[in-house]
Amino acid sequence: MYNPISWHIEPTTRCTLECPGCDRTWFKKTFGKQIISDINVDHLYEFFKHNNFRKQKIWLCGSNGDPIYHPNIIKLVEMLKSLDMMLFISTNGSAKTEKFWIQIGDILTEQDEVIFGIDGLEDTSKIYRINQKWNQVMTGVKSIVKSKAKCVWQFIPFNFNQHQIDEAKTLSKTLGVDKFKLLKSHRWLDDSINFKPSDNFIKMHRYDIQEKLLNEDAKDPKEMNPDCMSNQEIYITAEGNIFPCCHTATYRFRHKLPFGKDPINISNKNYQLKSTQKDFLETTKQWQSAHLVCKMHCSQV
Repeated sequence: MYNPISWHIEPTTRCTLECPGCDRTWFKKTFGKQIISDINVDHLYEFFKHNNFRKQKIWLCGSNGDPIYHPNIIKLVEMLKSLDMMLFISTNGSAKTEKFWIQIGDILTEQDEVIFGIDGLEDTSKIYRINQKWNQVMTGVKSIVKSKAKCVWQFIPFNFNQHQIDEAKTLSKTLGVDKFKLLKSHRWLDDSINFKPSDNFIKMHRYDIQEKLLNEDAKDPKEMNPDCMSNQEIYITAEGNIFPCCHTATYRFRHKLPFGKDPINISNKNYQLKSTQKDFLETTKQWQSAHLVCKMHCSQV
């Protein structure tokens, strides 16, 4: 966790959508409110500069928000590019103008990507991406296609859209999209929805076997392979707090772990783990000692 090759950053918790499988939607449904946070661009710049983090991969993708709704997203993208970062921006693309997308596109280079989460066609993508505006999404896609950056169409199969995969792939080629990415997911697992796709589109996921994991702790230990211990990627929340990964930073777990109880915030500039956080990372190496969230996401299949 000291010198990661990439950073996963949640710029904001703001979003215009209400996707059923989103952590933000779950929190709002459970507690009747939404926590609004936006990462401080100046703090992030000083943090990276002070620790000499440059020319790394940056994934702008929120667990609770869409990065394009950060109030100063243009400044944020400019700042990251000034540090020679390689950017991967994940978004649905709704509620933004052509002018906005041209501005973003003008900053990005050939090494950058904008990934649009479009789960179906005009009649189906809005079923999961509740509140999505198809025409606005297409405006974003068409603008990024004309920029130097790569444009990616990410498609999550559900039972209501899996029959449209080939048609969507054809449309993506017609639009000039650089890559059509089929993303197998666990997002249909929410008890309130019935979006389960065919078995060949299902991703084996730890939420599937949570009870089995707990029951088989002693008799069937698995090998742990945590990314945080191999310096692959570190997560920064919209509040500026550092976590090992986005899974540990979800509302369900963040306040139960030392990274949430006594956080490292980028406003302090100095990046140094505390003893309780070091101890937690050590527990992730072994099945018997690892936290449930680590077992679900970082144990070998």
